[in-house]
Amino acid sequence: MPAIPHCQRLPNGITLIVTPSNTTDIVAGRIFIKAGSYFDPVDRSGISNLVAALLTKGTTELSAMEIASQIESVGAGVSAEANNDHIEVSFKSVTTDFAQILRLVGEIIRNPAFPAEQVALEKKLVVERIRSQSERPLTLAFQLLRESVYHSHPYARPLLGITSNVMHIDRQELVSFHQTYFRPDLVTISIAGNVDLATVEQLIDEVFIDWFLPASAAPTITPHIIEAPAQRQTLAKDTKQSIVMLGHLSVAATDPDYFALRAIDSYLGSGLSSRLFVELREKRGLAYEVASVFSTKIDRSIFAVYMGTANEKVSMAINGLQGELARLCVARLSEEELTDTKTKLLGKYALSKQTNGQLAYIYGWYESLGLGWDFDQTLSKSINALTTHQIEDVAIKYFDRPYHLSVVGG
Repeated sequence: MPAIPHCQRLPNGITLIVTPSNTTDIVAGRIFIKAGSYFDPVDRSGISNLVAALLTKGTTELSAMEIASQIESVGAGVSAEANNDHIEVSFKSVTTDFAQILRLVGEIIRNPAFPAEQVALEKKLVVERIRSQSERPLTLAFQLLRESVYHSHPYARPLLGITSNVMHIDRQELVSFHQTYFRPDLVTISIAGNVDLATVEQLIDEVFIDWFLPASAAPTITPHIIEAPAQRQTLAKDTKQSIVMLGHLSVAATDPDYFALRAIDSYLGSGLSSRLFVELREKRGLAYEVASVFSTKIDRSIFAVYMGTANEKVSMAINGLQGELARLCVARLSEEELTDTKTKLLGKYALSKQTNGQLAYIYGWYESLGLGWDFDQTLSKSINALTTHQIEDVAIKYFDRPYHLSVVGG
């Protein structure tokens, strides 16, 4: 059983979370910087993704080859990726190499060089990924749904950006984005593993002590989500299967309704015993795949249900998905169904905290979202306290209204 995390705010603004765990001789870290696609300028969507991809491609002191060599020489792992709400840098090593890898990660985060040749190469790779995603019906369907629900909000834009924007991003814009958002008061460092608190504090002090807080206030944006009227978005593709996706604007993780929606997501679309799988795939034979989607975000998330179905069954698929959402508004879950849902949801959640990497991620992610690392405890208590009346009330609140629809297929 891992120790309770220790969380503190350092003098320069960094939030540090340390979770000692001696189950293995591995130390894992997650560093979250509030610099995800949420903060991309409208005409430079994809810039946060490009910045993240280039962090390991050279610093002012080390080339991409030298970075790779340091990582591989000790069998460690270091990677970086962008998300909607943050850029995440992940690393892990054996305990004896932890200090070396942390120093390297500090260099990568603070001093990326954005070499011109690496910028040019990475832009081509991103454009290829954008092209590849354009051939995936499920990805396209979710993108159409985001555009329909979020309209002008940053969440409406694809994480990778669009080709025309990406190709026009120059090196200086990458440097400026990094200088604006990579600052200690926007950083959460979460470390879990076979290392004691005093050692971590000493190393963090060594690596980041001279990373001073800028005089200017941290940049913020507060876009207001204005949900567009429900509409249908259709994209014809020459395929034998169509993706049908229905969605509603729901809540951020700070909203009290979040916990009921997490339970509904588990009940409807998680696993082979879920309502959607049993009713629409097993009993009615409508679906090749069927599930629900509900993400945890800083701002309001989409609650969506989707199905992969034969082209000639699209209308039945829409009716089937809408019918299952509507059923939640008129037929209350039984006590047995709710108990089973809680057990399944909390069981899967417990399994997501088995490794040091998972622990570092969970605690750091919650903290970076503004929920506090101890949201981990709040989540379990709030799920256990849910009643069938609450589930019904929340379902009515969000599903008993027109839905957004996207259909991609033949």
